[in-house]
Amino acid sequence: MVGLDACRDRGPIPGFLAPDRPILRALHMMRALRVVSLNTWKADGPYRARLAVMAEQLRALEPDVVCLQEAFVAVDGSLSTPKALAAALGMNHVTYAMREKDRIVEGVLVPSRSGLCTLSRWPIVEVVARPIPSDPRDGDRGVLMVAVETPLGIARIVNTHLTYLRDVDTAVLNLRQVRAVLAEPWLRDAAVIRLLCGDFNSEPDSDTIRYIREQSGWHVQEATPKHPRGGERPVTFSPRNANVREGARSVVLDYVFSLAPAAGRQPRMSSAVVLDQPTGSVFPSDHFGVYAEVGAPPAEETLARARLSAP
Repeated sequence: MVGLDACRDRGPIPGFLAPDRPILRALHMMRALRVVSLNTWKADGPYRARLAVMAEQLRALEPDVVCLQEAFVAVDGSLSTPKALAAALGMNHVTYAMREKDRIVEGVLVPSRSGLCTLSRWPIVEVVARPIPSDPRDGDRGVLMVAVETPLGIARIVNTHLTYLRDVDTAVLNLRQVRAVLAEPWLRDAAVIRLLCGDFNSEPDSDTIRYIREQSGWHVQEATPKHPRGGERPVTFSPRNANVREGARSVVLDYVFSLAPAAGRQPRMSSAVVLDQPTGSVFPSDHFGVYAEVGAPPAEETLARARLSAP
């Protein structure tokens, strides 16, 4: 069963201090939309402890929009990652639950759904949710698209999670999936900012990611986190994380892309890998998150300021 659940009655959250990390303090100086994308690992591991850590670390980032993948919801409503995080952050949220499955949650069998969730500090004014090509061995996959009315103007936010099958090459399917997402006419509607976020289960040099960057018909800017000490690009999935099996490869699987319809219209963009540290011994998820600050293109930003200052 596929379900679309929305809760839009919450207002903006109060301010919180940025975390004590220089790269994030610098990014917070910009006037921009703050976005986080995170695969939440359903209800695996120490779920309740992870959820508390997730909420704490997200709250410190002061996000405007959060895109979640593998967002877990118990069928009886007793547990819900979207609702718990929306309450902790004071955000509106929309959930697109695609999979029904009985899952073990801290030793208890729980009938559940999981899928995509987008949370927003600002009003969500449009919602579109659709299935995308999938593999029956993997289950339903989809895309959740929301338009958010921000002080900068309308931001179109696309949230998706592409197929992963252990010991199966899903490169061809992943490419079909991302083609379907980027072909959505909804993306062409008016907006100041357009973002494509999610867990793509594809590395930076894959055909899927190259297609997004080079062949999609969009002028694409990627949120590419820089290592704070000048090393290699930080990864988003790593055995350094206690929730990841020992021996797993350290890879980049999670992304935020800005999509512009024409050259010269790309917004300013800065980013960091976040939710990559434990609180005590508890990591928030098995993936790390991607944080991006996205400023409107110059012309749109000028118009947004004029609208805000108008009597």
